[in-house]
Amino acid sequence: MSHSEYILGTRGSALALTQSRLAAESVTELYAKHQPGGEPAESVSFELRTVKTEGDVLTGPLATLGGTGVFAAALRQRLLDGADAPAEQRVDMAVHSLKDLPSAPCPGLVIAATLKREDPRDALVARDGLTLDTLPTGSRVGTGSPRRAAQLRALRPDLEIVDIRGNVGTRIGRVKGLEEHSGKQVVLRQNAETDEHADRGVGTERLGDCDAVVLAVSGLKRLGKEHLITEYLDPSRMLPAPGQGALALEVRESEFGNPDPAVLDDADAASRHRIGGALDVSGSIHHFLLPAKGWGSAVEVPKQVRDLVDAGRFKALKTWRRDITKALSATQALRLTALARRVEVLWEMTLRRLRVAEAEASRRINLWGREAQDEAGSTVSREEIEEYLAAPGSAYRRLRLVMDAWCALWFWPLTTDVTPPSLDEWLDALEGLLGKQVKDAKGTDGTLVDASSWAELETMEEVELGLAGARKVQSVVDEHEWLAVVREVAEAQGFFHWELDFATVFARGGFDLQVGNPPWVRPRTDVASLLSEGDPWWTLSSKPSVAAKNERMPLTLARARVLHMVLDGTAEVVVLSELLSDPSVYPPLSGQPDLYRAFMCQVWEHQSGHGISSLIHMDTHFTDTKTPELRTLTYEHLRRHWRFINELRLFDIEDHKHYGVHVYGAPRPPQFLHAVALYHPDTVVRSLLHDGSGEEPGFKDPHTGTWDLRPHASRIESIDESALKVWQSVTESDDWHSAPMVSTANSAASRTLATLATQPRISTLSLQFSSGWHETSDFEKGRFEKAWGPASWDDVIIQGPHLHVSTPLYKQPNESMKHNQDWTSTDLETLSASAEPVTQYKPAGDRATYDRLYTHWDSSPARDHYRIAWRAMAANTGERTLIPAIIPPGTAHPNGVFSSGSATITGRSLVAAQASLSSLLADFTLRALPKSGIYFPDFSRLPALPHNHPLTTHVVLRTLRLNCVTDTYADLWTECWDESFVTDTPILERHDERPIGPEWTADTPLRRAEDRRNAQAEIDVMVAMMLGVPIEDLCTIYRTQFAVLYDYDHGRGQGAYVYDANGRQLPTPVRQAWEKRQRPTSNEDMPLSERTHTHPGSGVSYVYDLPFRIRDRESDFRRIHTALTTNRTSITTCTGTPTEGHRPNDT
Repeated sequence: MSHSEYILGTRGSALALTQSRLAAESVTELYAKHQPGGEPAESVSFELRTVKTEGDVLTGPLATLGGTGVFAAALRQRLLDGADAPAEQRVDMAVHSLKDLPSAPCPGLVIAATLKREDPRDALVARDGLTLDTLPTGSRVGTGSPRRAAQLRALRPDLEIVDIRGNVGTRIGRVKGLEEHSGKQVVLRQNAETDEHADRGVGTERLGDCDAVVLAVSGLKRLGKEHLITEYLDPSRMLPAPGQGALALEVRESEFGNPDPAVLDDADAASRHRIGGALDVSGSIHHFLLPAKGWGSAVEVPKQVRDLVDAGRFKALKTWRRDITKALSATQALRLTALARRVEVLWEMTLRRLRVAEAEASRRINLWGREAQDEAGSTVSREEIEEYLAAPGSAYRRLRLVMDAWCALWFWPLTTDVTPPSLDEWLDALEGLLGKQVKDAKGTDGTLVDASSWAELETMEEVELGLAGARKVQSVVDEHEWLAVVREVAEAQGFFHWELDFATVFARGGFDLQVGNPPWVRPRTDVASLLSEGDPWWTLSSKPSVAAKNERMPLTLARARVLHMVLDGTAEVVVLSELLSDPSVYPPLSGQPDLYRAFMCQVWEHQSGHGISSLIHMDTHFTDTKTPELRTLTYEHLRRHWRFINELRLFDIEDHKHYGVHVYGAPRPPQFLHAVALYHPDTVVRSLLHDGSGEEPGFKDPHTGTWDLRPHASRIESIDESALKVWQSVTESDDWHSAPMVSTANSAASRTLATLATQPRISTLSLQFSSGWHETSDFEKGRFEKAWGPASWDDVIIQGPHLHVSTPLYKQPNESMKHNQDWTSTDLETLSASAEPVTQYKPAGDRATYDRLYTHWDSSPARDHYRIAWRAMAANTGERTLIPAIIPPGTAHPNGVFSSGSATITGRSLVAAQASLSSLLADFTLRALPKSGIYFPDFSRLPALPHNHPLTTHVVLRTLRLNCVTDTYADLWTECWDESFVTDTPILERHDERPIGPEWTADTPLRRAEDRRNAQAEIDVMVAMMLGVPIEDLCTIYRTQFAVLYDYDHGRGQGAYVYDANGRQLPTPVRQAWEKRQRPTSNEDMPLSERTHTHPGSGVSYVYDLPFRIRDRESDFRRIHTALTTNRTSITTCTGTPTEGHRPNDT
């Protein structure tokens, strides 16, 4: 039996891969089933080949000429290339969603079959089980389809329709409560999940900002996400797209029927004319000859600016943008193919000129060890070379103008009255500039083809352009007014075309060495800054009201050139963002418009096979969940990665900025050296030579309190496949090739992460997530209002400063509410059992609506349950990164706080989870993957404690006594009560230990600062033991990873932890007086007035008794560990006699 294997081209999204699998399986099955004669004599199979450019890239010889995206319509072009394509790029069949195909056929291709149609309906995926009819007024509904948007507006004019982009997972992740779906993209095969990698696609960085999205039922079913549908939209209400739900199989027409031999006759007849090594580009078209979807991207400016543009002009530009990218006719395709050949001819003429210029005009530099050479006499002057490069009619300038035109049409200004070109006008201009393909070039195969001297090349260029009918450039510009605008835009933007200006370099294979420091910014619009260029009021005014800005705007715009400045400046930034986000131009960026990332991709493209490149730039792509493909490519190119923190101000930027020195080479299996937490390059040099002895370093030198510059061999990690697989395990990523980078400053940190990666995760608890109210949009909708004062627990809306580690009422806002620092700490010693929080937000509007619209879990309001809440912002270099506490029922929060819980989890399990999350090890796990925010996927990856461990009851007790600070926690305390709590005595001393029982009382919470600190230290050690982390590694993690906490613990800094004889933390004035007096040890040596301070939260005056002391956390960790390992029974059977160091209550 013979066997044939075919290549099936597909895009990289989970849906595309799943659909392609389905198509391949169907064709294979049908092929075997319908062979004549019973026993199959022939079998077929399919290999999936991912086309990375979302159908917008063609292959060709000038891969990066004028940009990094080379050709358009990749999937179809790969199919058309057929046997002419390189083996690694061949495609025999493509699978499309039928609804996405243009109605006009593609010359050379044919739809061979369609699979059985899946459910064609649209579906609503909404938060909290809502339907189209039950969505509240003003709800945000996302869709990328104009058809759906129009029908939604007709059905529900009161909804806000949000234009969204991205694949299915990305779109679902826009729904509040479904954010986790924006991460992992699962590929299905035969209805089962696989571990195949899928692209996460493009889209915005926003998550959970919509109440619902509308998607096709077919895609959701194929991805196994049908359970997320909250309503199937009846076609009588929401008419689906033609062909929705059907998959089309497209193949080459030549393999399906008889091809039309006349189609390419004209182009093939011209193919005899070749100058020297000009490449055959039959069937391929350079991207800068083809209309781009991004042309006219200035129409994407924000509404604030859009309203300033002449409405007719704006509408005309939008219409042109839509029309210019319509499917090509057969004639237009032939004209473009001929133009592609002209590009190759002109490029080679330019290359030959530049080679001569390089040889004749360069000067030799004698190098040591190399025999000196005599200067060769130059036959071409620098003036002649410069004259050629400046001559408008030269091949070089003609190519540059064409490339400038392609780029300029992206940046087409909103301020010009000139109309951009139609497709035929575009082609006419290109043919005028480049010429038409010469059909009969008799007499040119001798001297012209072999021309090599400057004079011969000049003659060759003149004759060749004449034979091709290329017109004088100025006459083409005069005929096409839009080309004058192109020149203006090109001059303003300074377009640079690498393979044209460095043609000789790329002809040799690329650069051998590249160094650079690309921009570290993302394009962002700032209308106020542009307005301030003409009117300083916009910068000098301090937070002006909307009314004040509306009043000032027309006065500013009336000033000379201000309107043009705002329109052009905003459009420039928007277009740059669109360009960087376009997957056909920068495929690896996955729609993330970072300038430094674009430069990285350019550098790799421009590097020779043996070249080396070194760049200083940010490295956020190493942990960005949206850029797995870019991360994979980075690891393959990377040779060295040194991550620095700018604390020593080596760069004149903010001192907390992180950046990296990156050395890149040609792609290969990952193998590179890596170090983080660096402040000076000398540390790297000395660490590479270090013998590995001595104390491992971290962020700060514990002996000096300064940034740790000490060298150590443990700083340098060698990263290869095995290390990346550890990172994959730590991050629970889909593919080790693209595992997010893990930051470990030393070997203890690496060991600890590897150990934690083997432990259960919070995700195993099946918790659910709430981002709470959206602090901007829900406030604007009137869900809550600013109103300072106490609030009952049913009305509480907490914010980040309310929380600290296992402390749910850490601070309360001051009535002045000036800023996020305008808060006062809570006095837990005097906190009433029935205390209610002071908040600056209160519920507003209809209470039933407030209750209904807040997060629900399985139809159960999240506010009905105890939850773990944490500050959403990740303070990666602060005292603590993860700041979690248990919050009681009734509590709400805006999205500066996130929370998690479940309608079914037991109180004990929730408290045990909080114990783990409050530990230094959980915090360290987050620090190893630094991000700006702690979202649910990050939270879910954190370690959970093993079930039924002997220490579980001990950590639960301590966690309860830290979190249960008022009687609103009484039910949780009672549910978790265990009789062993009575005999579970502390290991470290307590100053205010009180009796506890099964009912919550005012004696239940730990109130003294040192008692709470000691209980948390005991939790830290118990959690480490439960998770298998050695005590010495825990101590090293604390010492090297928590620089701010280490400083505070050693009496340094604003938040220094210094305690008096009664276990109270010294307030700053008392501590400063003590320091000023050289740290006396008795009350007699420090006046009473300096030891007395009134707590600003309670108004109670406390006298702080000497001796004051600073606790050694490492010593305490070891002491706790010793007690737990050598005398564990004493903490479970003691009947009240204090253990060593345990002090009776102070009176």
